[in-house]
Amino acid sequence: MAEHERLQALARSQLLDSSSEEAFDRFTKLAALILEIPVSLVSLVDKDRQYFKSYYGLPEPWASQQQTPLSHSFCQYVVASHEPLIVTDAREEAWLANNLAIPDLGVIAYLGFPLEVEGQALGSFCAIDDKPRVWSEREIRIMKELAQFVTTEIALRMEVTERQKAEKQLRESEERFRTLANQAPIMIWQADTHGDSTFHNATWYTFTGLSEQESLGLGWMTAIHPDDHAEASMLWLQSLEQRLPYHTEFRLYRADGFYHAVVAHGSSYTDPSGNFLGYIGTLLDISEQKALEQQREAFMSMVTHELKAPLTAMKGNIQLAQRRLTSLLADASVLDSQQQKLISQAMSMLTRGVENLNDQTRLINDLLDLSRARADKLNFTLAPCDLVSLVQRTVHDQQAIHPLRVINFTLPPFPSVMVLADAQRTRQVLSNYLINAFKYSPPEQPVQIGMSVEAGVARVWVQDNGLGLTEEHKAHIWERFYQTHEVASYTRGTPGLGLGLHICKVLIHGQDGEVGVESVKGHGSTFWFTLPLINRDNQVSGLN
Repeated sequence: MAEHERLQALARSQLLDSSSEEAFDRFTKLAALILEIPVSLVSLVDKDRQYFKSYYGLPEPWASQQQTPLSHSFCQYVVASHEPLIVTDAREEAWLANNLAIPDLGVIAYLGFPLEVEGQALGSFCAIDDKPRVWSEREIRIMKELAQFVTTEIALRMEVTERQKAEKQLRESEERFRTLANQAPIMIWQADTHGDSTFHNATWYTFTGLSEQESLGLGWMTAIHPDDHAEASMLWLQSLEQRLPYHTEFRLYRADGFYHAVVAHGSSYTDPSGNFLGYIGTLLDISEQKALEQQREAFMSMVTHELKAPLTAMKGNIQLAQRRLTSLLADASVLDSQQQKLISQAMSMLTRGVENLNDQTRLINDLLDLSRARADKLNFTLAPCDLVSLVQRTVHDQQAIHPLRVINFTLPPFPSVMVLADAQRTRQVLSNYLINAFKYSPPEQPVQIGMSVEAGVARVWVQDNGLGLTEEHKAHIWERFYQTHEVASYTRGTPGLGLGLHICKVLIHGQDGEVGVESVKGHGSTFWFTLPLINRDNQVSGLN
C-alpha cells in the first residue's frame, strides 16, 4: 500500500496536470489510426478522477478539461484489477450500464491495458469506439504492445524525477554538512572512494595554514610529521582497502610552526542503496592533553621513587632490630620472664610493621608499573624460562613470607615446561595471584596452584576457597582502579588501589600471553594466565 501511494504521488507530481508531450501524443494517434477508432487515451487514475496525459479524438468539454470524475471512467476498473478490460458493448454489461461515460462521452466499445510501473497500476492505455465492436486478436495485440511502450515512457520520466530529487536532496545535504562542519571547533575531512581528500573544514585551514589546493587529494598528508608519515599512510590505505574505521595518532604541522599531536578518526559512509561513497572523519588536537599526561606521569614516577627510598631504609632498620632482638632472646639466661615477654611482643609488632611496609612497597611498585605502562616504557626481557622451576621458587618465597598459609602445588607430569617469558615479571604476576588468594580466602583453607600445557601455551592457575565473584565483578576485575569492596578480606593489610590485576594483565599481554578468571559466587575463584611455549610443536609432542 505504501509503495502504491509512493508511486501514485510520484506520478501525480510528474505526469498529472502536466503539459502535453509529443511522445505520448504519438502513441494515442498511432492507436487511433491503426485500429481506426475515434478515441484513444493515456489515462492516469487518481483517487477521485482520471487525468488524460494524452488523448486523441476526445470530445468537448472533456478535451479542454483533460480529465473526468471517476463516475465517467472505465479505466479505473483496469487499474483496480491489473488486467486488460475488453468491452464489446457497454450497454449490454449490467455492471457498466450505469457508468456516465456511456451517455456523456459516448463510450460503447472499450479496449484498455494497465500501465504498470514496479508492479503498481497507475492508469490505462485504451481505445474507445462510439458503436459496438468486437475487438480482433490483432487489435488486442497492437494495443498491448503500444501500452508497453507507454509504460516505458512513464517509467523513464519517473526515474528521471526520482534521480533529480535524490540529487537535489544530496546537494542540500552536502550544503548542510559543510555549513555545520565549517562551524565545528575540530578539524573535519571527507574523502572519496579512492581515498583522495575532497573536503576540509575551515578549522583545518586555520590550523595548518594550507590552502584548499594544497590540501585536496593526498596533499593533506604533507602536513604530517616526516617520522609519522609512513605509518599514517599505511594505516589509511589498509582501512580504505577493507573499508574499516581509520584510527591513528600522529603529529600534524600547525601554522604556528610547531607539530602538534592529533588523533585521527574516520568512518566509511554509503548512499541509501548501500553503495560505498568514501570516508568522513575528524582530527583532534591532543597536544595539550598529552603534555599534561606526560607531566602527570613524570610526577607519579618522581613521587613513587621518593617514597621507596625511606621505606627501604625503614624496612632495613626494622629487620636489623629483629635480628638483634632474636639474638637477645636466644640468650635466655640474661633475661627474666617479663623481659622475654616484652621482647616477644616487640618482635610481633616489628613483624606486623614489616608486613605493612611490604604492602606499601607493593602499592608503590604498582604505581610505578602503571606509570611505565601508560608511558609505554614498561620493558620486558624475554628469554627461555622453565616455568615449573619458576612456580616452585615463587611458591617457596610466598610460603616463607606467609608461613601460616598452606600452598598446594600440584606438579605437572613432566620435569620442565620451557616458555619464552620475562621471569621477573612472571613471578610478579604469580605472587600477586597468591597474595590475592591469601587476602580473600579463609586462613585455614589451602590455596591450590596448578599447571597444564595446551595448544602451544603453558597455563598456570591459582585457586582459592573464598566467596567468589559475581558476573559483574568478572567483567570489570581487570580494569584499572576497580575494587570489589563487598568481597570480605581476611587480612588486615593496607587496602589496595585496584591496580594489581590490571598490571598482571599488562605484564602477561606484554609477553604474548592471556589472563582470565573462573569463578562462581560462593564457590571461590581461579585466576589463570598463559605463556607461549618454546618450539611449541616439538615440546607439546615431547610432553605427550
